[in-house]
Amino acid sequence: MRKRGLFWINSAESHDRTTLLGQVLSGLSEHTQVTLVYSCEEANTLLSAYQSGPLAIRLFEIPALLLHKALRLLPSDLQRARAQHSELILLCLPAEAWAPMDEATLTHWCWSLRNWLEQYDTTLLICSQGPLHPQLTQLNDYLSGLSNLISEPSCTHYHIKYWHHKFGIQTEQKYCFERTAQGFEVLPETLQSEPSTSQDFRYLIQAHVLNKHTPIHDHWLVFDTLRDLLQQATSVPHGILLLGVANNEQIEDLAQQLHSQSFSPQQNLRILVRETAPCLRHRDRGLLQACGVHLIIPHNFPAPQIISFLELLKQESACTPEQLFDFQELKQSIDPPNQRGLISVQDFITTLEPIYAKDTLANIEHQLLQLTPSGKLTAEHCLNQMQLRRMGDVACIENESVYLFLFACNTNEIEQALQNICQLPFNSLFSKITQLNNLDSVRQASYSISHSAHIEEPSIQTTISQHIKPEVPLNPKRAKLPCISLAKK
Repeated sequence: MRKRGLFWINSAESHDRTTLLGQVLSGLSEHTQVTLVYSCEEANTLLSAYQSGPLAIRLFEIPALLLHKALRLLPSDLQRARAQHSELILLCLPAEAWAPMDEATLTHWCWSLRNWLEQYDTTLLICSQGPLHPQLTQLNDYLSGLSNLISEPSCTHYHIKYWHHKFGIQTEQKYCFERTAQGFEVLPETLQSEPSTSQDFRYLIQAHVLNKHTPIHDHWLVFDTLRDLLQQATSVPHGILLLGVANNEQIEDLAQQLHSQSFSPQQNLRILVRETAPCLRHRDRGLLQACGVHLIIPHNFPAPQIISFLELLKQESACTPEQLFDFQELKQSIDPPNQRGLISVQDFITTLEPIYAKDTLANIEHQLLQLTPSGKLTAEHCLNQMQLRRMGDVACIENESVYLFLFACNTNEIEQALQNICQLPFNSLFSKITQLNNLDSVRQASYSISHSAHIEEPSIQTTISQHIKPEVPLNPKRAKLPCISLAKK
């Protein structure tokens, strides 16, 4: 059993459960700290199974009339009883204690108990006796293991529904037990070895990638850690590896582990990475693909469709790429320049020339844009509305245009990048956006401006027409007007 797991074994008969419990205890070392929680009615039966194993066991009884209430308060009661200091907690109760729980109640109970186990770094094994609760088979997202023990006249059948261990997950395995003086023994003709992962096609998946949607099947192996998954992948000749990333801090470590993984050229593996949260940039995708990742699944792609997609990929063949380059050399080839924001034209050209001159080991695009301001806006006005936060994103002003370089930016991401950079809508700031393939346009604009700065503008001479006569000064005179009389009619 793996640590911090919640395991459940159900037995149809009481004596079968007692025998199995005795074998579990005898398999533990003398110094293992164990807590046993049981019903008062079963005290004598269960304690008779304790013959060897740990030197001491912490015992806690639950009255039969308080079983339902005790289950609801189990996490807090375990903590109050200081059971969190135990390496293993055994909960032995009749199956009827969980019978009143519907699917939602049982799911929440398992979820809260699983969180408590992870918090205190301990393991819980439930040994119930009676009919198996019908909802338990659907709780593989919370239970680490589920099995059923059924007695028949010929033998005792041990049916593993699913069981997580250090090699992955074991599902739908059946064994026949024979009762002996020492306990149960597996009949040789029904002994099945560990499911082989070297013959059939396998899906190797990190546990958090699909969560509760992970199929319960022999071909689907689920791992808690990337290291265990990659270690198991070395023995899989045909299969799909489904990995997950949730933030940018995981990218470099994942890429380095994939790069250093010693896959055989004869292996037919496809490596897929799913974003469990939106985090991958164009540079990150290029780094992962250079280290062997065949496909990156976006975070908004539904998990059920991923499973169908993986089934289709099973029909396709894929070769595992050989890593013929040094990882540090790869990383340096995609590292951005140590500059950002507005710089001079000369610094702009000097910064970008090495980027356009060298070939990167990863398939990464960069964008060089010429932005023409709208209307009466100047290039300075537009730059005041832009914030270049990423290292490697630089800009300059030349010939009333803004030249913008976006490091590790795909063509279909230009619009989104401008929306993130500009505080106002970029289509209101710029009337024209031109995508450039190289620095020639920037060099040409810089040369034409510097050349025209040395040419003087012609002077403008204003002439006055000679036909305009000078003004004559006024000489006022007094004159008498004749008197006019009006006659009446």
